[in-house]
Amino acid sequence: MTTKKMDHASYQRRVRGLSDASLAFIIQDAKEAMEAMPENPNNGHYADEVAYCAAELARRRDSTDGVQDRLWKVCDYLGRDAKAHVEAHGNWACDPGKLTAALESAGLQCAAM
Repeated sequence: MTTKKMDHASYQRRVRGLSDASLAFIIQDAKEAMEAMPENPNNGHYADEVAYCAAELARRRDSTDGVQDRLWKVCDYLGRDAKAHVEAHGNWACDPGKLTAALESAGLQCAAM
């Protein structure tokens, strides 16, 4: 059996774009895999998945109103530097209506919406 390798930075970026339900599923699936085969050489990978997904859920839960997260999602989706994007289009963090419209036009949705 080959051991899975994780690009930690890439995985952390990836989980930011997943829904809460997807994150919860990954956590449950990885925990079940570790419990089913305690000696599996991939358990370190599964433990990292659990940690990163749980951290993302906690980050969202602790966010005051989700507006900042939505701003970063729009900027990430558009592939732009968030600061330059805000300067070009105004401070969307202060206008949830504009931000929600931008998210919807980009086909994105955030758990905080």
